[in-house]
Amino acid sequence: MQFNFLVFTIPAFLIFFWLEFLLAKKIRKPHLFKYESSIANISVGIAERLLNLFLTASFYGVFSWIYTKYALFKIPDTWWMWAILILVTDLVWYWYHRLSHEINLFWAVHIVHHQLKNLT
Repeated sequence: MQFNFLVFTIPAFLIFFWLEFLLAKKIRKPHLFKYESSIANISVGIAERLLNLFLTASFYGVFSWIYTKYALFKIPDTWWMWAILILVTDLVWYWYHRLSHEINLFWAVHIVHHQLKNLT
């Protein structure tokens, strides 16, 4: 049985947005929480999920064939492996973001993110 972790992550993100809002209010620094940024992040998340849906559907057959023929090892479907994979994915995205500020090729793609921030 596959467990859908997305069911828990969406409410978690909303809770964290709310907590960030409350904390900014409590420490009397409302400029730390921007509604526009939160709405933009949620919108990007929705668009990303839709894109992932279509990409996953498009490439599932190819990936399945490659995995069946050439897999070097099997990743177990357990809760602790999911926790490890989530942490590793977060670490990879952190380094990608950090390096995109230092490597010109990555910066060329990443600069749009900073230009959009300056518009709000």
